[in-house]
Amino acid sequence: MRLILEEVSRDTYGDVIRDWVIDPIKLEQTYVGTGLDTERALLPAYDRKFSEHNYDVRPQYHTDWIATGVVVSTMKDVCRFHRKLKNSEILSDLSLSQMLAANETPYWIGPRGAPFNGKLCNGLGIKVCNDFRVGELDTFYGHGGDCPGYSIWAGCVDVRGKRITICVVRNETIESTPDLPWMRLVENLLGQKVV
Repeated sequence: MRLILEEVSRDTYGDVIRDWVIDPIKLEQTYVGTGLDTERALLPAYDRKFSEHNYDVRPQYHTDWIATGVVVSTMKDVCRFHRKLKNSEILSDLSLSQMLAANETPYWIGPRGAPFNGKLCNGLGIKVCNDFRVGELDTFYGHGGDCPGYSIWAGCVDVRGKRITICVVRNETIESTPDLPWMRLVENLLGQKVV
């Protein structure tokens, strides 16, 4: 994707993301990472594989190791991005509907019968979860992932006609994306009982 963006735009990936996403929706503390965090300005992050510097990955993890590029942001900006995306303020309505068109997977989020249990589907660059068995959650859209020292899950869910946008970050490498904590947090915010 990075190479396609750079080829089509004749610009750097960082400039494309800044000009097409960051600046138009006024993300205040978001940028494309381009090197080591030698000043340790980022959230401290730990991974057992990074034994130097007390397992803190910041002075050792170079963001250019990821070929697709790493966007550095705050939880507030990540939530703003997802809210603006879902409200068609980044993409046209047609592009957004194509992005959110869900292709079912054989996977479910959460134990069957739990309030946060739902069918997991893939959109274009986004996860879609619907067909909730219990609770009042409508479809949620989000994305999660990890890199050394960080795991994140963020997205939007509509509940009782209200949109909730949430970002969960764990500053330690974990074995799976934190989708279950994300759904549990939504349920707790709504005051529903979690099984």
